[in-house]
Amino acid sequence: MKVFVTTELYPFTAGGIGRVISNILNSKQNKNDNDFLVVMVGRKIDAGQFSAIYPNVQLAQCLDKNYSLLSTERDALFPPQWAFSNTSFHHTSVALLQTLLSAEEEYGKFDYIEFPDWGGLGFATIQHKLLGTGFQETTLAIRLHSTERSIAAYETRPILNNTLCLFDIERKAIADADIVIGQLKPVADSTRNVFGISSEIWDEKLVIHAPPVLLDSAACVETIRVNENTPIVFSSKIQKIKRPDIFIRGCVGFIRNNPEYKGEIHLLANSSDHEYTSSIEKLIPSDLANRFVFYKTTAAGLRDKIISQSICVFPGGWESFCLAAYEASLLGAQCILNEKNPAFGENTPWEDGVNCVKFDESVIGLTEALSRLFRERDAVTQIVKVPEDTQPWDMKHKPASKVEKGRDDTLQDKVSIIIPHYNLGQYLASTIDSVLASTYPNLEIVVVDDASTDAWSKHIIDQYSRNESDLIKIIRCDYNIGLSAVRNLALKHCTGEYILPLDADDIIHPNFIELAVQALKRSPDFDYVVPQTAFFADHEEINLEHKEKYTDYAIFHGDAYYSGLFENRFSTATMLIRAETLKRFGYREELKSYEDWDLYQRMIAAGIRSIVTNNIYFYYRRRPSSMIHSPEAIKNQAQNRRALLSGKSFKDYGDIPLMALNYETNKHKAAGDIQSLSASDAARLHDFESSEVVFAALRMAKFLERKAPWLLPLGRNTARTLWRSYKAIARRGR
Repeated sequence: MKVFVTTELYPFTAGGIGRVISNILNSKQNKNDNDFLVVMVGRKIDAGQFSAIYPNVQLAQCLDKNYSLLSTERDALFPPQWAFSNTSFHHTSVALLQTLLSAEEEYGKFDYIEFPDWGGLGFATIQHKLLGTGFQETTLAIRLHSTERSIAAYETRPILNNTLCLFDIERKAIADADIVIGQLKPVADSTRNVFGISSEIWDEKLVIHAPPVLLDSAACVETIRVNENTPIVFSSKIQKIKRPDIFIRGCVGFIRNNPEYKGEIHLLANSSDHEYTSSIEKLIPSDLANRFVFYKTTAAGLRDKIISQSICVFPGGWESFCLAAYEASLLGAQCILNEKNPAFGENTPWEDGVNCVKFDESVIGLTEALSRLFRERDAVTQIVKVPEDTQPWDMKHKPASKVEKGRDDTLQDKVSIIIPHYNLGQYLASTIDSVLASTYPNLEIVVVDDASTDAWSKHIIDQYSRNESDLIKIIRCDYNIGLSAVRNLALKHCTGEYILPLDADDIIHPNFIELAVQALKRSPDFDYVVPQTAFFADHEEINLEHKEKYTDYAIFHGDAYYSGLFENRFSTATMLIRAETLKRFGYREELKSYEDWDLYQRMIAAGIRSIVTNNIYFYYRRRPSSMIHSPEAIKNQAQNRRALLSGKSFKDYGDIPLMALNYETNKHKAAGDIQSLSASDAARLHDFESSEVVFAALRMAKFLERKAPWLLPLGRNTARTLWRSYKAIARRGR
């Protein structure tokens, strides 16, 4: 079975993605094929209407209400929806994974799943395959329509932290997919350049497939001949990237320069941004207002009739294919195209003076192109020829994994767990026990004590030293050398092919090491595996078999190519990594904190890639005196961030949009954000057993920031009220 994932579908929604999928489903070669499934994401469509329009296609719907925390894979939970505070699209990709797994149980194994690039919907499913937990015989494809990152290159929308996170998961879904479908080669090349993906990764997975172009009306054999009454049409969406401003100004210029032209200007375009549409309407001079006609909705037959007798203009700077332009040409319209748009440039079916007229993206250039058509009325006579490519599922298929689930020879490679220890004796045994509970058989645990000073920690280290074996090694420092140096020292004593750094107060899931080793053996292009993380309180002892709720969560992307410059969305200090890679990069010993964040930044700059779990496999103990939560750490946060970025430059991180530098000024400060508290208040906050109160306020503010930023003052005040109320309760000893 072949699966198409989408947020759009014609005729239920507007949008080019939905029309492309509709055309593929309705194309002649698939008319009698019952082996298709559409997965609709984020909106419910009527199953009966769907069946009437697509009688040979199955339907599944991915809705938030069906999201589950429970997982059948290795007994690890999924994070709750609210935990995905970095970007809701990450959560949607995990919800989609659950929908696909359920659909596979109903319909049987899938041969092919195609995701749109926008929103990174394929992110979680692709990681699921890389982990070896499903879809091993399925080709996972990303079709290049238009990513948020591509659109941001052409629109001056604010780039906030969650936008950078969206860029990350879009990039990673594309880079990690089995195949990438470019509808035109120049567009695919442009996408690769925008994301900074290496040609080595790109070339082996790119396939070109132009979708079929189907019309509701009969096609023409040649284009119309322009006259003084020929309407000029804008048939794209009214949005910045489509450049309706150039269209309006260019048409006004054409009318001014050619008073003999008596035709009308039609905008056959839907709009969801009424403020922007209003600004476009204001560009029309009052004396020409009666010549411009805006259509809110248009029946397909009327729309085709208007276009077929028109000059159709496509001034936008970016398209992945632009079905509307092909439709217009096939209907007989004269097409004017922006030559700077990769979908209309060289090595595309569009030829200036043959099947279109091209202009240089400027208003004056469009005015001159319209005048050229008006003067040379039969300069363009041919319609565009639509490419006929083999279906992508017939082009290339990634071979099935050589490593099957279960125990095999991959479990013979040794894994070294390095545990730095300083005055954490009360937690060390629990941490080591969590490692010893691992399902992976070949381990060594290297504990490096950084000259602990408290009696209990010394006693615990003595106990382990007296029972030292090949399984547990104890290394003692004669004097305190610092966390980074301790980790580097531990690396020198590791003999494993893989390494798992683990702090002395944290817990690892028993299945993570086996899962991660098998994933890296299966995928030699990747170097480390990142676990999603749950937080638990200092006083709490967790039972992984029964616990379903945690104090908080940290959701990571692994390859935080964009957001990783501003916040650590790579991983905690814990990941399973190839030993040679970690020893090659090591830890910067001059850093007082963020040494793990720095490591990931340097690895991403060097092209090191990761695999990310969708389930929670790591448990982080939140302590008020920890290196990142102590009053001193909060006080020195700005200084530590400067140290983190020292010696680095933008060239190390590829194509980071410069607008991202301004994100802090655009970003609404989250209510209850720990940075806005005094150091003493912050320290006391983490001492409270019910710190969930403030974390709930923080989550509420992040929700408001995303859904209703104008309500943020209410959110801020509510957070302060909760904070003051809790302090009053704490003073009363409750």
